[in-house]
Formats: sequence, C-alpha cells, structure tokens
Amino acid sequence: MQIRYPILMCLGLLAAAQANAAGFFENMAVRGGIGAGQLNLNGNGFDGHSAGWNIFTGFEFNRYLAVEIGRLEGGGPSQDILLTPTTLGTDEIHNFSWHGSVLGSWPINDAVSVYGRAGMLSWHATEQIRSGGITVASGPPSTGNDVLLGGGLAVNVDSGLFRLEYDRTKILDVDTTYISVSFVWRFRL
Repeated sequence: MQIRYPILMCLGLLAAAQANAAGFFENMAVRGGIGAGQLNLNGNGFDGHSAGWNIFTGFEFNRYLAVEIGRLEGGGPSQDILLTPTTLGTDEIHNFSWHGSVLGSWPINDAVSVYGRAGMLSWHATEQIRSGGITVASGPPSTGNDVLLGGGLAVNVDSGLFRLEYDRTKILDVDTTYISVSFVWRFRL
C-alpha cells in the first residue's frame, strides 16, 4: 500500500519531537478500550459494508505517544450479484483481524487532540456466495498482512478518551476503511 497520508507521518514526527522536549516518560498509563463502526470494502470488483467492532489495549508513554494492539471483527460486508440471468445472490466477505500500531497525538488544548496511527494489520477472510439463505460457493480462508494507517479526534473524558477515527488498509486486495467511535479507559501509573 502506498503511503497516502504524509500528514499523518508529519503528525507522528511532530508528536515525537514534542514528547522528547517534554520528557518522554511523563504521565505514563495503561489503556484499554472498545469501539464500534462501519467497515467498507471497495475495489477489485467488490463494493460492500457491514457493522464492525474492535477491542484493544495498549501503553501510553505520555500525552504524545502510545502503542496499541487489538482485534477488529469486521462482520460480513456484502454486495448483490447475479448468479444467473434470473437468480440474485449475495457475495459476502467475512473477516476479522489483529492489529498493532503506534499513535502520535497532538493536543489542540487540554481537552481535545488529533492523532495519527501507523501499524500492521494481520487479517483473516472467507468469501461466500449465498442465494436464498443457502451458501452455494465458498472460497478457502485467506490470510494476509497489510499496513494500517489512520487518524482521528480524541476528547478527554474523566479518566478516558472518546475517539472518532478513520482507518485505511487492504483485505483481499480490496481497499478497506473503518470509521469508528470508541472509548478508551486510561489507568495512570
């Protein structure tokens, strides 16, 4: 995947420079969270979406730099297809993935910050063709790894963060986006 988000890379570099100036291990915290959103697959002859959810945990070095790992359940994005001139079917891609990433945050003020994410996604997907509620064809499970890039807006709420995020990667060589809202609990060390 080409790096299409030079702004996210610059955001990460600025966050790292600011973190170094402010003291790297200032306000360390363990974090964990859960989110929900919409997974969109578009390209390579496929155009579908489904609800998804994610769960994650991580470590916050300071207010500028954190790492996270997690799991994304992408559901089964689907699209209608013609099986025969008179028979309508559904092409579904059931998927889940594990991800690890580095987050660089840039505070706008004490309550709001913007952040960028860069990492790797390890996905698992199975494509099925269904008609009348019956599976008529199923491909073998596929796995792969791809670059995960994203960014969003975070709002401090008591001992946590409310986040609105946009992530981009590929699954089965199909452009994949995940738009989500999540809540992150932070436990200061």
